[in-house]
Amino acid sequence: MNPAEFLRLKSDLKTFETDHPKFPAFVRYCADRGLREGTVVEIVLRQPDGAATKANMRLNEHDVKTLKRLRQILYPED
Repeated sequence: MNPAEFLRLKSDLKTFETDHPKFPAFVRYCADRGLREGTVVEIVLRQPDGAATKANMRLNEHDVKTLKRLRQILYPED
């Protein structure tokens, strides 16, 4: 990712956090509790018409390391 794209992503992330303050707070809370191998992450997408799609994954060691690196990149002040 080139630096201009990264800066645009950071700006978009700030806007997302402003528009949806509870979601980043939830993600930080979960990360602070310690994402560990074996943790199950489940996501439900509910469309305006009520249709829902659900997916989940069990974190492995590589997932945990990748998520920690991503957090360090996106939130270096944490």
